[in-house]
Amino acid sequence: MDQRKNQIFSRLAALGAATAHVEYDGESDSGQIHAIAAAAADGTPIQLHVPTDASADPQYPTLHDCIEDFCWDLLVFHHAGYENNDGGFGTFTFTVSDKTIELRHSDRFVDFSTTTTEV
Repeated sequence: MDQRKNQIFSRLAALGAATAHVEYDGESDSGQIHAIAAAAADGTPIQLHVPTDASADPQYPTLHDCIEDFCWDLLVFHHAGYENNDGGFGTFTFTVSDKTIELRHSDRFVDFSTTTTEV
């Protein structure tokens, strides 16, 4: 997993990206990644669907594909079952300058309050 993380950060840096954001959401036994976007430091969008060097990693023809698969693996590791019941949602934020990934996750749940009153 560390090798893929390093590949992602190297590719993002080569494209001039400062950050990348991934949004996911799930409920009722179904989950999906909704959006993957990257931007330069000035906010200019960076295209992630461009073909990458197939010799580097033929399993991931684009950086978008590599990031998506990597985030699925992180979700399974950190929040397996996030899509069950009321589900969960969140974002991954990749910061290229310090090679960090922040996973901000929220779980949904039904809550109730019970009171008993004798009258």
